[in-house]
Amino acid sequence: MTNIREIAKLSGYSVSSVSRVLNNHPYVSDEARGKILQIVRELDYTLNLVAKELSLGNTYKVGVVIPHVHHTYFTKFISMLDQAQRSAYNLLLLPSQYDKELELQYLEQLRGQAFDHLIFTSRSIDLETIASYAKYGNIVCLETVNHPQLSSVYVDRKPACREAFRWLKELGYQHLALIFTRKDKRSSTYRIMMRSMDWSILR
Repeated sequence: MTNIREIAKLSGYSVSSVSRVLNNHPYVSDEARGKILQIVRELDYTLNLVAKELSLGNTYKVGVVIPHVHHTYFTKFISMLDQAQRSAYNLLLLPSQYDKELELQYLEQLRGQAFDHLIFTSRSIDLETIASYAKYGNIVCLETVNHPQLSSVYVDRKPACREAFRWLKELGYQHLALIFTRKDKRSSTYRIMMRSMDWSILR
C-alpha cells in the first residue's frame, strides 16, 4: 500500500513537504506541490481519513443514542442531520432498544475515539457509568442531570404531565392507566414520570 514515505522518495521531496501538500498547507512552493500531486495521482493515493482525524485529535463526528424510532419524539432528532450538514460535524444515529450492553458499547466507542461527542436522547444505563466516560469526550443527556461531568439539555415535563392528568380528571374520567412495555420501564422518560407525577390528582 502506498504511503507518504514512498511519495516522498519518488517526488524527491521530504516527508514533511508531502504531508503539507496532502493537508493543503500553504507553505509549499508551486513547483513542489505540482510534482508531489503528480506522484499522488500516478499512484492513486488516498489519504487515510481515520489517521488524519486521529492526528488532529478530532473526528468531527457526534454519536446520538436513540432507543427506537417508533415515537415522534425520537424521529424529530433525525432532523438534526440537516443542522449537522451546515457545520463540520457528521451525526451517527446509534439505536439502542434500551439495551444496556449496546449503550455500553457506544460509550466504549467514545473512548476509542470513534466520535468526539455522545448524546443520550434516552437511556437504560445508569448515570454513574455514563459519567465515568466523560473524560473521553463531551456527553450530553436529554434529561435533568445534576452531575458535574455531564451536560444536560431538557424540557421540564412535570408541569405538562400534571396538566394532562388534571384535564382528564375534569373530563370526568375516574380510572386511568399508564401503559409501559418492559423496555419503556428502563427509559429516563418512565423514571421522570414516576418521580414527577402528582398521584393525588387521581383521587
